[in-house]
Amino acid sequence: MSMTSKHHSHRAIINHDRQRIRYIPSCYRYRSNSNTTSTSSSSPKPSTASTTSSSLAEATTVVLSPTARQLTMHGLKSAIPMIGFGFMDNTIMIHAGHYVDCTLGVAFGLSTLAAAGLDNKLPLFRIFYKIIAEYEKGSDSYYYNWLNSLPRTYNNGASMTYDCFDCLPPYAAYCAMADRTNLLNFQKAVRPLGGPSAAPFSETILNDGDILKWAYNIAITRSIDMNGERIIAPMVDMLNHSSEPNCQVSYDGQDCYAIALADISAGSPLSISYGDANDSTPLFANYGFLTEDSPGTFCKVMHMVKEIEEMGYSFSDLLFYKDGNISPAVFDVVLYHVLKKNNEGEAQTYYQAVMNGDEATKQQYQNQYWSYTKQELQNHVNKLLEDIDKWSSTASQMDLNTHPRAPLILQHNAFVRHIFVAAKSNLDNM
Repeated sequence: MSMTSKHHSHRAIINHDRQRIRYIPSCYRYRSNSNTTSTSSSSPKPSTASTTSSSLAEATTVVLSPTARQLTMHGLKSAIPMIGFGFMDNTIMIHAGHYVDCTLGVAFGLSTLAAAGLDNKLPLFRIFYKIIAEYEKGSDSYYYNWLNSLPRTYNNGASMTYDCFDCLPPYAAYCAMADRTNLLNFQKAVRPLGGPSAAPFSETILNDGDILKWAYNIAITRSIDMNGERIIAPMVDMLNHSSEPNCQVSYDGQDCYAIALADISAGSPLSISYGDANDSTPLFANYGFLTEDSPGTFCKVMHMVKEIEEMGYSFSDLLFYKDGNISPAVFDVVLYHVLKKNNEGEAQTYYQAVMNGDEATKQQYQNQYWSYTKQELQNHVNKLLEDIDKWSSTASQMDLNTHPRAPLILQHNAFVRHIFVAAKSNLDNM
C-alpha cells in the first residue's frame, strides 16, 4: 500500500538552549533580528548545514496573536460539527429510550435504565418464545415428540403460590418469587402492545396461563446455559444434577456433547452441574428439587444484603455447613454490620482491612469485638429456627389439592433447619 504525505507549509525554529523544535504555521509572520522580513517565497536558502544552523540559532521568533476574524472562523469550524452531533445524539437517545420504555419497560414493569440491564434474561426469553412457537405447530413441529414427553407440572418458584412463599425462609422465598416474577414478565412481553391482531401467536395460547407457565418451565429447566446463551439440547437435558458431576456439556455451534470428567462404570447415571454446588436454594427455586448432596446453605442474613454487596461477597460465600462449620465471610459481614450500627469510623477501618487483605488488623478487630459478633449471629440463628418451625407448621396444614408443593417445601425447611441446628451448636461452644 502506497502512502502519500501532504506537505504543510510550516517553518521549523530550533531553540538550542531548550533542545526542542517548534513548528510555526506559515500563516503567522516570521521576523529575524535583521531588518528584513522572511517569507516562504523570498527567504534565501543557506548553502551549507553549518550556515543553516548558525542563521537559525541567531534567529528569534515573534508570533503575532490571531485576529478576531481568525478566532471566529476557528470557533465556528469547531463548534458547528459538535452542535450537530449533540442534536442527533439527543434525538436518537430520546427516541430509543421511548421505544425501550414502550416495549421492554412496559412488559417488564421497569424504567429505561433498569430495562437496559435485562440482557441476562433475553436468552431465556428467546427459548420461552421458541417453545410457544413449536407448541403451536403441534405435530408439525420438529420438537413435537420431545415436547410431548416432558412433564406438565413443575415444583419450582414459577409454579408456587404466594401462600408457598410465606412458608419459606427469606432467601428461598426471594429466589422463588424472582422466578415467578420472571414468568409474569415474560407473559406480558409475549403479548404485543398492538393487541391480539398484532400477536405472533393465536389468542387462545396467549390467554392460556397454564400453557405459558408450562413453556416458561421448560425454558428454565430444560435449556442449557452455554457462555451466556441458552440452547435446547434434547437428551442432554435428561442428565441429572450433582454437586460432584461426572460429565460436562460442550457445544460447538451445531452439536452438543456430554464429555466424561472421569471413568464412568457401565450402568452408572451421568450427571452435570445445574448451578452452585455449595448452596441448594437457587436449584430449589429454579428447578423445583432439593439436592441432598449440597454441603451447606446460605446463612439467610437477608437483612445484611447491603453489607454483603459492599464487601464484594455473594450469597454463596456466606454459608452454614452440615457439620456446623461457618464460612469466614459470615464473620466478616456480621462484624461489619455490627460496627456500622454502632461506630461508623471503626466500621470503615475494619472494612478497609478486609478489602486490602490486612489480616493482622482484621483479626485484631474480630478478637476485640468477638462477643458482639457472636451475639448477633446467635440472635439471628435462634430467630430463624423459631420462624422455620412456624412456617413448616403452616405448610403441613396445606391442602395438597391446592398446594401440591407443600411436601417439597417441608423437605426444604427440614434441610435448612438441620444445618442451622448444627451451626447453633457450633456457635454456642465457641
